[in-house]
Amino acid sequence: MEQLGINPLIIGIQMFNFIVLLYVMKRLLYRPLMDVLEKRQQQIAASEELRSELNKERDNLHKEREQMVKETRKQAEQMVIEARQRGEKLAKQLETDAQKHAENLIVQGRKDLALREAEMWNQMRKEVKQVAIEVAEQVLKDGVTPDQQKQLADQSVRRLKEYGS
Repeated sequence: MEQLGINPLIIGIQMFNFIVLLYVMKRLLYRPLMDVLEKRQQQIAASEELRSELNKERDNLHKEREQMVKETRKQAEQMVIEARQRGEKLAKQLETDAQKHAENLIVQGRKDLALREAEMWNQMRKEVKQVAIEVAEQVLKDGVTPDQQKQLADQSVRRLKEYGS
């Protein structure tokens, strides 16, 4: 082999160096990298679960709001019917007063309904924004580069602005 310019001792040393290099890389790079990837995957799964729960909660709030709207409408309609029945029984002078009273109740019911709906939406927006901010902060704390942090923060702010509009 030495006639071909191959030194078995150097080849053996090179093989040993390569094996040591593989061992060090596996020990210092591969395992920690796999741990980081596994933690990241767990965080993503937790975020997906949280998003699913938030969607369910949003749907439940929407159903509750619809139910409240139906109940309020039924109550308002019932009040109108009662006001009309009383108005028909009374003289013309009392009929006018009863109609004004019924109309005032309807207007107030609509105002109350609009106020409740606005309060529910505002509360839901605040909660969704807070959860989104907390999730984003957690993701950013767990090993994202500064460039990625800036990009994620910008995306989150844009989404929150779009949602708030």
